[in-house]
Amino acid sequence: MPYYVKRARDYIHDHADEPISLDDLVAFAGCSYRTLQRAFGDTLNMAPMAYAKQVRLSRAHDDLLMAGDEDTVATIARKWGFDHVGRFARIYAEKYGAMPSEALRRRL
Repeated sequence: MPYYVKRARDYIHDHADEPISLDDLVAFAGCSYRTLQRAFGDTLNMAPMAYAKQVRLSRAHDDLLMAGDEDTVATIARKWGFDHVGRFARIYAEKYGAMPSEALRRRL
């Protein structure tokens, strides 16, 4: 894996709960926009921002399964940068085969 992909990937994981832009990733990785886009595609089969979205979705999934009584789908979705709860629910259902509200009910 090229070092700039690893740097961008690590940045995404370390800052998943914050707004991340492609400009942020390029600056942190130390390469050009085009280089980062191409290397992410070659290495991870997706664009950097798509990868960031998948990381956030995974973190939201974990939070839904470990949620407390005061947590809602909306608060968890927003925590991970999904401002439109309906879109979050659709994306979540496509990835996990269930609605986020079902995961919230199945929590530990």
